[in-house]
Amino acid sequence: MGLAALQLRDRSLAVERNQKLRCSIGGYVDLVCKLQQLTKKYTAQEREISECASQAHTMHHKFWDLLANADEEIFADQLAAVARLRLELQQRGYQLPTTALSVNWGLSRGHMMVKQDGNNGVVLEMHCGTTVPFNLDVAARAYW
Repeated sequence: MGLAALQLRDRSLAVERNQKLRCSIGGYVDLVCKLQQLTKKYTAQEREISECASQAHTMHHKFWDLLANADEEIFADQLAAVARLRLELQQRGYQLPTTALSVNWGLSRGHMMVKQDGNNGVVLEMHCGTTVPFNLDVAARAYW
């Protein structure tokens, strides 16, 4: 083999290696871009979570005196809190509220739908085949 043939073979091997390296660099650049996007999303969510946590510390949570308060009042407040939490999860869009918080715990055997209405603000609908295990006053106070 002559010197020219060896140089040609070495050159073709170098060209192949350069092409492979360019392809791998392109893959690494794409990966870095995706990681930067995920980092931005993570920091934004982390900020939002810390803001929510600080707001939760400043909010006054209601404590019930189980001897003084009527059971209906306690149940109504708890149902309303569950509905508010479900709506907040639905609006943030982190995950489906049906997987994060299920109101369908077997008592009502229904499915609660939280919808936004332009005229009324928020509409809570319970789609079920049986009645809620509370009397009508409790359910009405919780949902309205």
